[in-house]
Formats: sequence, structure tokens, C-alpha cells
Amino acid sequence: MWEPRTIRLLAQCDADAAAFEQARPLSAGVLAKIRHQLRITLTYTSNAIEGNTLSLRETMVVLEGQTIQGKPLRDHLEAVDHAEAFAFVWSLAETDHPVTAADVRSLHALVVRRSLPDEAGRWRTTGVRIAGSAHIPPDPIAVPSLMEQWIAQWKQASSLHPIVRAARLHSDFVSIHPFLDGNGRTARLLTNLDLIRHGHRPALLLPNERLQYYDALEASRAGHWDPLIQHLAAAIHRGFVECWQPYLPWTPEPLEPAPPPSP
Repeated sequence: MWEPRTIRLLAQCDADAAAFEQARPLSAGVLAKIRHQLRITLTYTSNAIEGNTLSLRETMVVLEGQTIQGKPLRDHLEAVDHAEAFAFVWSLAETDHPVTAADVRSLHALVVRRSLPDEAGRWRTTGVRIAGSAHIPPDPIAVPSLMEQWIAQWKQASSLHPIVRAARLHSDFVSIHPFLDGNGRTARLLTNLDLIRHGHRPALLLPNERLQYYDALEASRAGHWDPLIQHLAAAIHRGFVECWQPYLPWTPEPLEPAPPPSP
């Protein structure tokens, strides 16, 4: 049984999705503007969650082909890589092509193509630890079979609410931690792919809420799913309001505030 706030946030996102469907089709020009904004915004937020120091404006400039004086080369490379990975995800979202393990590896290869080329698209071959987590990812020898199971679970989870399924897939992916680096960025892109395919807008997870995001992931590993579902649903509604609503003829309900942290 979900917490009342989980139920309310899921209903809020469902209402957004229904209203969006009623407003379709959007013009090609509007869709191009939204896609451009998402490409920049999701690149900035996802990379910043992992420690990239580029600001939103700096990310936009880098994606226009310029460099930022005083910023690490790797931060520039990560921005370009993520933007290309986003384009790949968007192209997949426009098809009904079932996602395969090869697609996951191709996506990861784009995520770290320039910043970590030797590991691009390769399942990890060493043990890893997740910083700040008590969870120990599985032995690398088990990664290929675990990822095949993860793909199968994705296909079999059609009865779940799309946001609940996305939360579970996201948590399971980062728990497997199939790559040496780039797991979080790849997981967030795959999560958004699944959300778009099932009528929801991409989740806009914020770097200044990184601690709450990591805490929610940690709780999900212990079987407590409400925090992650709530965090993801709030991010979906936020992204919808910021990136889509300005082009649509209605005003969504305001986001329900998160409860204050426990003392």
C-alpha cells in the first residue's frame, strides 16, 4: 500500500499526461524547441548530479561548440557525450523497438565516449563500490546475466504504473552497477526513455536534491519504494512544468511540496 503522498503525486503526473495527450499534436517547431531545451537541461542536471562543475548556461555554451576557460576538459567532454546520448534515447523513444542489452551498451558508449573511451559500452570487469552506500554491487562475472534478467524484468513489468516501474528499473540498474563509470547518467536516460514511451514526460532530477535522491535509492534497496517513487514523480511534474507547459494552453497544478526532513 502506497503512502498518501505517493498516490497524490502519481495522480498529479497522470493528470499532466492526460492533459498533454488532449493538447497533441504539437507543431514540429514547438517540439524542436522543447527537445533543444531538454537536451541542454537534462545534460546539465544529470552531469551535475555526478559532480560536473558546468552551470546550465555553461553547458549550453559548450553544446554550441565553445569552451569555458578554467573548467576541466572532462566536464566539457561529459556535456557533449550526454547530449549525444540524449539524442539516441529520443530516437529510441519514437519507436516501439524493444530495448536490448546491446542498446544499453550502445547508450553507455555514448555517455562516456570521450570522457572514458576505454570503458565505453563495456560491462565492468572489476568490483566496484558505490560512494556513500552500504550496498556492494554484484561480482562482475554476474553482470551480463543480471543485465539480461533486468531487460526481461523491464518487458514483464507492464502491469505496474509507469512511474512505479521506472523507479524499480532505475533502482535495480544502479544496484547492478553494470559499468565501471557512467551508471547514474545511463540509468537516468533509460528511465526517461521508459517514461516517454508510456505517456509521461522526462524526469528533471535536480543536483541540489542529490542527497534526497541518493537516500531514496538507498531506501529502495531495503524495499522501501515510496521515497524513490515520490522523488521521481516530483521530478517528472517539475520537468513537465518547466519544459512543456509554456507551450500548452493550461496551467498544471502546483507541485506538492516535499515533507520536511526528519529531525
